[in-house]
Formats: sequence, structure tokens, C-alpha cells
Amino acid sequence: MTDVPAHHQVASPLQWPPPPEEMTYSTFQNLRSCPRRWALMNARYPAALWEKPGYPLRPGLAALSGVVQHAVIEKVVGGLGRAGVTDLRSSEAVAVLRQLGGFSALLTGALERELEKWQDNPRASPVLDVLRAKMRDHLPVMRGRVQMHLARMPALPAPPQIQRGPALPSGQAPAAGRSGAGLRPGVYAEKWLTDPRMDWKGKVDLLHVEPHGATIVDFVNGMLTFFISASENFPLRRLNRWLA
Repeated sequence: MTDVPAHHQVASPLQWPPPPEEMTYSTFQNLRSCPRRWALMNARYPAALWEKPGYPLRPGLAALSGVVQHAVIEKVVGGLGRAGVTDLRSSEAVAVLRQLGGFSALLTGALERELEKWQDNPRASPVLDVLRAKMRDHLPVMRGRVQMHLARMPALPAPPQIQRGPALPSGQAPAAGRSGAGLRPGVYAEKWLTDPRMDWKGKVDLLHVEPHGATIVDFVNGMLTFFISASENFPLRRLNRWLA
């Protein structure tokens, strides 16, 4: 058994995970479908497997493609916001895109950064070269999807430009109850929303706050979903209570 990789051997968890203190949609779906699977995915295992918490996941083409497209869209929109460009179809937007290196370079860079995160994963490292080759063959498709999603986005507001939520360790949401005086109109990327009464949280990919409502843009596996809330149905004071 010494020559068998640790992730091919049966090993009981060293420590089962505690129940989640705050719920997300993905955690809820995992718990509802199979609580034991969620527990096994989040338990601690012997160091022979790896040093990180949870069971090592295996990368998939669809999920990786979505993450890469998400990163490129966020970078493009962020660059447009910093340049004060509000029209995604203007010559100024084209100039910003050229400064960023173009879609192909952005996709390639995002792909390499994402693959680097899997280097120490024992289930991923043996297949990374094959995965890289398949993803590079898929780059033209991802490029077309990114362009399509950007074309579908609403016009960005004038400055103040896109702002980014604070960096958080290990992808955790900030503690609830830190909303402060509220949020100015503008566009915010990667913003956590929390509800302290429900103990639910979620990260908004792109949040467009307007005086009379808000638009949430969610990038899911390369697809865009728009949720537009009118002020009478979704008052900003409620949104500000959710903002951490």
C-alpha cells in the first residue's frame, strides 16, 4: 500500500466539521442533497492526504471555464470603471480593453492563475497538463461567451467608479452588522451580503446601486443572471442592512 497515493486509500476523517455558522446557497444545496457528503468534503484528514482542510476536489472543465470567464469579466468591468468609461460599446472601452491586453491574453492569464491554485491538490496535479491543453482549446469559445456577456450588461454609471469589497481571509464573509451608514450609488465588485437575522450570506459578483433601486449581476459558470429590484419592492435601506 505504500506506493498507492493517499487519495486512493480509504481513510476516516480526523475531525468532523462543525455545523456552518452562516449559510450560503451552495452550502444549503449540498446539505439538502447529502449531509454526509458535505461533512466528508469539509472534514480534516491525515497529513498524508494533504495539509489543507476538507477533502481535495477534482477540477472540472465546466467549473474551471466559469471561474476563468468570471475573472476576466470582473477585470474588464473594473478597468472600465477605473477609467470612467460608462459605455461598454464605445471607442474608449475598446482602448481600455487594449490596455488590459485583449480578451485572449486576459483569458490565458486567468487560466494560468487558476491552475496554479490546484498545484498542491493531489487529485488535480496529475491531470493539470491535460486540463490546461483542453482549456486552451476551449479559449475561443470562452472568448465569445465573455464578449456576449459584456454586451448584455447594462451601461455602467458615471464615477464614482467600480469599488471592490474588502479582502477577506480564506474566502470568508465578514461578520454581520458592519453596514455603517450605507452605500453610495455606484458599482461594486465582489461584495458580500449578509442577513444577521437569518444567518445567511452570499457574495454578489457585481452590484449596481442606484438612488431608487439596485441591480445584481451574477456570473454563474460563465452565464449572467440579472436581478433588478425597484425601490418600492426592495428599498435601499434593506440593501444597506445586508451590506457588510
